[in-house]
Amino acid sequence: MLNYSNSFSCSVNATKSELILTFRQIHPDIGADGVNKGNKEELISELVMNLEMATALKDALETTLSSGPLAD
Repeated sequence: MLNYSNSFSCSVNATKSELILTFRQIHPDIGADGVNKGNKEELISELVMNLEMATALKDALETTLSSGPLAD
């Protein structure tokens, strides 16, 4: 299953041995009357990973983004 995210945050524990990635979606909050009441933020997913996995993810993202169409 794919989930769309347009916001994220990350944090590490005190010893920097674990990382938490939080993905959110921010979208307009349209009421039943059709009026935009502002933005609404929904949690999509939270991931906890050790330093080894976080480093592997960083490396994979750098490799993918440096060679793909987003790098142009």
